[in-house]
Amino acid sequence: MFINLREIPVTDFAWSHDGRMALICYRDGFILVGSVAGQRYWSSMLNLDSTCITCGVWSPDDSQVKGRGWSVRLE
Repeated sequence: MFINLREIPVTDFAWSHDGRMALICYRDGFILVGSVAGQRYWSSMLNLDSTCITCGVWSPDDSQVKGRGWSVRLE
């Protein structure tokens, strides 16, 4: 079950290929990578200048998440 505690609309949600992590993108530019157990692995607020994130993707080996204009390597 996904619970949105931020009360900001989610614009994209993607499971990692192994199903252990989720990438969640919010309309205000906040991006969150977390585990199925609720642990936050990484998060950031992007300055979007009146645009919003519409899509985020996982690399084939689940080591990175990417979107238009941003990319993060997960350790």
